[in-house]
Amino acid sequence: MGLKLSDVRREERTATIDFGYGELTVTYRPNVYTPAMVSEMAAVDTDSDNAAIRSQNQSFIRQMTELLVSWDLIDDDGEVVPIDATDDAFLSVPFPIFRAVMVHIGEDNRPGKARSSSGAG
Repeated sequence: MGLKLSDVRREERTATIDFGYGELTVTYRPNVYTPAMVSEMAAVDTDSDNAAIRSQNQSFIRQMTELLVSWDLIDDDGEVVPIDATDDAFLSVPFPIFRAVMVHIGEDNRPGKARSSSGAG
């Protein structure tokens, strides 16, 4: 019997990313990271049309909610920031945090890379 994509996409990994001023532990689905997702992200860097940028930003946020299962990012009230594309706290997370998570996931998915349960960003 073949390998089901739905089973592959369910795999979860946990990583701790060091920001120098604190650590963020994230659990994510590495196999949701696809060539289509990479192409969408690459388009964000090349398009200058405001409507297209807004659309790509929405796409990026959607991708983050698909990739992330959980994290320990907390707001100033000590509450975990929900991974929810409609939540103001999630939408106010600085891009460097998202970028560090995406860099880690991208590196974790490099062909031939030994898999680990944690890494530095």
